[in-house]
Amino acid sequence: MSLLIIGPRLHKNGQTGGVVVLMENTLASLQSRGLTIDVIDSNKRNYYFRWLGYISILFACTRKIPKADKVMLHGTAFDYLFIAPFVVFIGRLLKKKVGLAKFAGNYDLVYQRYSWLTKKVADWTLRHASILFWETQYLVEFFKPINSCSYWLPNMRKTNTKPLATREFQKRFVFLGHVNREKGVLDIKSVADELGSDYSFDLYGRAEDDDLVARLKNNSISYKGEIAAERVVEVIDDYDVLLFPSRREGEGYPGVVIEAFSRGVPTIAYELRGLKEMIRDNSNGLLVPVADVSALKAAIESLDRSRYQSLSKKAYESFSLYDEDNVIDFYLQVLNDS
Repeated sequence: MSLLIIGPRLHKNGQTGGVVVLMENTLASLQSRGLTIDVIDSNKRNYYFRWLGYISILFACTRKIPKADKVMLHGTAFDYLFIAPFVVFIGRLLKKKVGLAKFAGNYDLVYQRYSWLTKKVADWTLRHASILFWETQYLVEFFKPINSCSYWLPNMRKTNTKPLATREFQKRFVFLGHVNREKGVLDIKSVADELGSDYSFDLYGRAEDDDLVARLKNNSISYKGEIAAERVVEVIDDYDVLLFPSRREGEGYPGVVIEAFSRGVPTIAYELRGLKEMIRDNSNGLLVPVADVSALKAAIESLDRSRYQSLSKKAYESFSLYDEDNVIDFYLQVLNDS
């Protein structure tokens, strides 16, 4: 099977995000299995002009789709509106199987906000795709009435081969992600102000606002700067608990939570829809109401050695659902059966 994949590649300056990491992981895993793969980069930032990039992507599709047995578009909401209809149309014209894989977890909300005409275009595209892959289970259920060939394809990470030691609770908390208000870093600051020096909170990630970083200063908080994606698991391994107090509507299955699972590090998170599918409260992590700083503090204080080790064990057991080998096996099975 020759496979054409359309999706966002790593930006030339090295900056990345969850969407790009997932795309690169997918390509690496597929290529390691000896599959014949061609790729079209849909990351408009990798083109000199955004709209020139868009035209270049469509032109590449007209050249490469005829040569492929099957076509997959791994896309954002923008891609689903401006690239997917064209790809599905060309695929139908040439009698090619075309699948769509949606990143993130809020496309149902985006879809519901579409105008009448835009929704008609989206409906046609989704209905005539051969396969739809969705990152969350609630998206599968939402879009199944439009296309019954809808499948759950969660975010994924590669198994870490480093031996897993028994974890001890030492009140070391870590945040990894974009350091901004929407990700809840000021909520962490509020909790740290109240808990004092018995607890430590380290923050890693790209800071979008120097003033915000200055506001985070506290004896218990350290801003460690941005780290490369390949170092995330190594960093997580040095801590006891991942904090993920994001308020972002579009969160699906954050890769950093999966990476924490892979090392037996439980997560305390706000109960967004995607996080509620990943984290079973008081089993493999703790969930608290969105933006409830008091509840976040109470969850942190509720941890002791016994409870922590139970959460850690269940977190590690949860990783198999997001193990790259298992997810890619299912992905290829669906593609081969379509």
